[in-house]
Amino acid sequence: MSWRRLRPWLDPWVEWCVSGSRWFAMRGRHRKGSRGGRPTASSMDFPTSWWEPCSYWPPPSPITWASIRSAATPNCRSAWQSVSSPFTSDQLEVRIQGGISTRLRDRAASVEPIVAELAGQYQRRPGHYLAFFSSFAYLEMALARLCETHVEILVWAQTRRMQEADRDAFLARFQPGGLGIGFAVLGGAFAEGIDLPGDRLIGALIATLGLPPFDPFNEALKARLERRFGCGDDYAYRIPGLIKVVQAAGRVIRGPEDRGTLVLTDDRFDHRRVRSLLPPWWRLLER
Repeated sequence: MSWRRLRPWLDPWVEWCVSGSRWFAMRGRHRKGSRGGRPTASSMDFPTSWWEPCSYWPPPSPITWASIRSAATPNCRSAWQSVSSPFTSDQLEVRIQGGISTRLRDRAASVEPIVAELAGQYQRRPGHYLAFFSSFAYLEMALARLCETHVEILVWAQTRRMQEADRDAFLARFQPGGLGIGFAVLGGAFAEGIDLPGDRLIGALIATLGLPPFDPFNEALKARLERRFGCGDDYAYRIPGLIKVVQAAGRVIRGPEDRGTLVLTDDRFDHRRVRSLLPPWWRLLER
């Protein structure tokens, strides 16, 4: 369907989302369908007046409320309170591999260095890891290459339309004291809502920014948010993608005793704007 045919109904719908619906624009994170209105990020700022409707407040970022505060209109009166993370920077080694592009046009060329990074990390500290990719096709390319070059590493992978028994079998591989790498899709069943404490999972590699597709809907959303609040690119693309990145990274550190490694594999993680949206307690290391 062409953009011109989509535009007549898409624009009014986007306008309703960003300005016509008060439940979408509440102070704090309370939205229809949310889990009791409570923030889920491990470190954020949030307004003390959670339940007061505020139709001019920009859509909230579950990654960090600092981005909202910087984008908010100056006449929006709100008190702010900062909540520190329960975790510390020495629990998670966050390494940025910025010499790799995971953009669609570069994916074939990116497989070899990603596999080398993943295998290198595994060899330096053997244990259980999760490797996240933006699609099943990308996952399968990297998995096939790892199997070709490192037959000694035990691997298993998420598959399309995975049944519950298969998902349980995937997670059952992560036994204490075990070895191997699980391959999964960012934003999928194994990127959130699973608990692998201790040495059941000691690290993760994320080979994508998790950005939503560049389609007519997201472009219209970006344009409307830019006109109304500024930072349209953040709200339409970066923040939704980085929410998935942070959720996947959260599989590694589940409690105060956990220690692990996170490898962020994409040159865009070197960009200042992207770094500013990552959790402040992460200690970023460069290679």
